[in-house]
Amino acid sequence: MLLVLHRGSTAYARSSEAAGAADSPDASSGRANTPYLCVPSLIWRNPELCPTYGPGTTAHRVASIRLPNPLPELPVQEIEQETNEDLLPHAYGHVKTLPLDVYRHPMEAAMGLPPVRTMLSGDWWVSLDGIVEYEGQRWYQINADEFVPVDAIALAWPSGFQGVYLSEQPQYPFAWINQWVQPSLL
Repeated sequence: MLLVLHRGSTAYARSSEAAGAADSPDASSGRANTPYLCVPSLIWRNPELCPTYGPGTTAHRVASIRLPNPLPELPVQEIEQETNEDLLPHAYGHVKTLPLDVYRHPMEAAMGLPPVRTMLSGDWWVSLDGIVEYEGQRWYQINADEFVPVDAIALAWPSGFQGVYLSEQPQYPFAWINQWVQPSLL
């Protein structure tokens, strides 16, 4: 049986067992007196009575998560680069999954904390400082205290092309393109 109490514009609903437990002398926990149903007027007027509902839900959830301080150090393994390529100091990757959440530590992602930032749209390229493993999942470290899942990044190796010196202006206009094409004679 469901008991509904209406006080002004705030409605409380409890099962008859909870109502009976609240009246009993051994009801030592305050849970029997808490609202069973959080209606909008209750959420807005007294948000502390319904912490898991309403606009403060995320803040309440984040505040209730306890992480170790400092976060555990993760052993960073270097990413193998081609040995004949000394043009760039890092390995690079192209973001293939957008939006991409960037976390301060993989543990924060596992606990459901919000990301440090999110790459929303566009053509993103990132430098890869190393690779770490946390609870069986592999992550790239892209900056100090910034981690992204490995499956969201495609490794990219720089071109060996370093340019051409032109001693005079070419007869026809030209441009460099960064995509494989079939050139036409016209």
